[in-house]
Amino acid sequence: MPNDFSFAGRIVFLGCGTVAKCALPMIRQLTGLPADRFTVIDSLDRSERLAADINEGLVFRQRTMARDNLDSLLSESLGNGDLLINLSVGIDSLPVMDWCHRHGVLYVDTALEVWDDQIGNAEVPIAERTEYHSHQQTRKQAREGWNPKGPTAIVTHGANPGMVNHFAKQALLDLASHVGHEHGRPAGSADWATASDASGSLIRISTPTTQFSAAATTSRVIRVMQAMVSRAASSACGRSYSFLTNAPWAPPAFSAARSDSALSIHASSPGESGYPSNGGRWITPMITRTAGKWSW
Repeated sequence: MPNDFSFAGRIVFLGCGTVAKCALPMIRQLTGLPADRFTVIDSLDRSERLAADINEGLVFRQRTMARDNLDSLLSESLGNGDLLINLSVGIDSLPVMDWCHRHGVLYVDTALEVWDDQIGNAEVPIAERTEYHSHQQTRKQAREGWNPKGPTAIVTHGANPGMVNHFAKQALLDLASHVGHEHGRPAGSADWATASDASGSLIRISTPTTQFSAAATTSRVIRVMQAMVSRAASSACGRSYSFLTNAPWAPPAFSAARSDSALSIHASSPGESGYPSNGGRWITPMITRTAGKWSW
């Protein structure tokens, strides 16, 4: 594979779970950087998993990050010109991102996380426990608190959204070639939008799982990654969901909350009151309002 990668800094992984287990060897292979340019930080002891890399020079630090030690832990491993790959769970992404911006560190993550004690915490208003709220807070910080010429931060660049965005762009080019349309490579967001509008109205992305555990399990046990557990416990997924609306009201069993840019509606009890259910399986309702009445 051609390699024109040039990077003089260090690459630090915050979190060493399932994603890092795959990402670390891939990034090492693609960049060609030696192991001593990599550092991994995790609250659990990952030294056995990383033994081969550690023997080659990779630095592993077992640390538990919290609000009061975030600055010291990041300062221990990162400096101007370095790259942080945030793959952690239960660590608020925004203060980590803000630290990186202030210290000249490049940043990329797969999801916007919150502190572990906020996940499923009923004392936190439901509107502030949604991923939508996290997105709005991040946008506000970028808009009001960060220098546009500062270090790059790529946010929520996981599998979907993330990798699928790159695949979708390539699919648009492949489709244009397939139908015999001469084209160059779009130069920016506006060009990509034009290519998308000209190519079709829907892109469907299916992600079947091929992950199976070698360990025996009972029929009532479902094995999931830690990140999935935190998502299921958050108010925006699993126990409730939220959506945007331009109507200043909410149907029964829902609550409305206004943010800086829009009104959102939240439901905290799937399967009850406002939610239909069938045989224990949740059915996502289409909610409409006609002649002043809600129906779903």
